[in-house]
Amino acid sequence: MIHLSNVTKRYSGKRDALSEITLHIDTGEMVFLTGHSGAGKSTLLKLIAAIEKPSTGEVIVNGQNIHRLKQHAVPRLRRQIGLIFQTPYLLRKQTVFENVALPLVIEGLRHKEITSRTHAVLGQVGLLDLAKAFPDALSCGEQQRVGIARAIVTKPFLLLADEPTGNLDPGLAEQMIRLFECFNQMGMTTLIASHNLALLRQFKRRTLTLDAGRLCGDEKQ
Repeated sequence: MIHLSNVTKRYSGKRDALSEITLHIDTGEMVFLTGHSGAGKSTLLKLIAAIEKPSTGEVIVNGQNIHRLKQHAVPRLRRQIGLIFQTPYLLRKQTVFENVALPLVIEGLRHKEITSRTHAVLGQVGLLDLAKAFPDALSCGEQQRVGIARAIVTKPFLLLADEPTGNLDPGLAEQMIRLFECFNQMGMTTLIASHNLALLRQFKRRTLTLDAGRLCGDEKQ
């Protein structure tokens, strides 16, 4: 599913954001990625999502080499990857339903299928009764669940989450990770980046640790 071989990411005028990273994540795995702020977690997720390309080395996602991917093929790959961020970046003037349905509208699906799939994922994240609400009327936890619903409505094979619990209290953060477990059980390969090691240790999952851009730990529980 995901394979990185001797990957280095270097930005102009800066130190390496990632240095000689080699790792493999199997299809259907749920993996945590941790490390201090600035360790390279976000950069690693961007490489996997084809938002960035490696300076050296190979990043292979679902059999596709990111470095060799033609520009026209990048959007097609990204549509198969669910991306979740600490801030969900919702459209404030659009309802919850409209925010979640947006990726399907962009794909050009029929109205009936858009409605069916959007209602289904809103039910999965417990927000069906708020479908007509606007983001500003929601709590932080509810807004984050809208972002998650939007990420999974396209039925991606891969789910990438960058600090998805950063704005949540401990109870809601735990609920969020359990929600990711449900999606993983449905077959989505899942990689979650978080600096909250205490939270991650509550779950018996493989944990990758970055330190100053280097992979210094790969703990399987």
